[in-house]
Amino acid sequence: MLDHELRNQEPPMTWDNTLRTTFKQCPRKLYWFLRNYDYSADVKPSYFVWGAAWQEILTVWYDIEKQTVPGTEPHMLRTAKALSTGLDYWDAQGIQGAKKDTRENLEDKFFRYIAEYPEEDWVFTPESMEVGWQWPLPGTEFYLGGALDGKVTWPGLGGLVLENKSSGVYLADGVIAQWEYSSQVRQYGWYGSQLMHDFHGVLVNMATKQTPGPRSNWTTPEFARTVVKITPWQLEEFEEDITYDIQDFLKHWNDWYWPKTTDAISCVGGIGKAPCLYRYVCLSDQPYQDENPSRFAGICEREKSWAPWERGGE
Repeated sequence: MLDHELRNQEPPMTWDNTLRTTFKQCPRKLYWFLRNYDYSADVKPSYFVWGAAWQEILTVWYDIEKQTVPGTEPHMLRTAKALSTGLDYWDAQGIQGAKKDTRENLEDKFFRYIAEYPEEDWVFTPESMEVGWQWPLPGTEFYLGGALDGKVTWPGLGGLVLENKSSGVYLADGVIAQWEYSSQVRQYGWYGSQLMHDFHGVLVNMATKQTPGPRSNWTTPEFARTVVKITPWQLEEFEEDITYDIQDFLKHWNDWYWPKTTDAISCVGGIGKAPCLYRYVCLSDQPYQDENPSRFAGICEREKSWAPWERGGE
């Protein structure tokens, strides 16, 4: 998409956490993203693919309504279907694994996961996995959107939005606690509060790609779950904050001014942070409005604009 083609469109009317956080990281980065420039299939990071394949596995594993007993034929069929779905997704991406982002680790992790959680304390809402959603943001003409990993009911707590997370780092206390501050968790929790009369919060279901060895001094869990309780005041604060961010974005849109971030680590990457896809584009010796990022290695143009909220639809 050319600069003038984007400029002649309306600004995004639906906002998910990706659009919001990309804008806050770097307005120029969101500009490229809205022009539909993204990772080429042949250079898509292996950690993206691993995480997506992990979600594919859990989607099938939990979306089968009939409960199965370990060791029985129905349980084995359920296990095989979930695993084959995730592995087929991995194979279809045609990437080379790196470090822990491998096909073998994906398979091993699933078997370790179902051994860790042979039964659940919560009741899963059928057909709620990977469902796209949009909901009006009060007091504005905008919508918030995304794709839920699922909805569950936990006896004694109430309704919870499920959010599955995989990580390449160990699940230390700080890694687990970060979700209390996550804007994504807040946004999905906000949506859950619109749907559930007994809404309590967000269940974050974590798995580390690390695997303990026979001589490991590992002291952190391989899997962890935390329930982020979200209060009515926090939901109100979330609405105010995201409305402010959208209004800030509209200033850039109306002025058609897309400055680069001043945080160089966001460009080149650091501990726990991947380098920006567009870092070399921003070193171009011509005005960015005239640049074609697809001439740079690893970047291609998406056929469709970003709209994960259209997945399944609700």
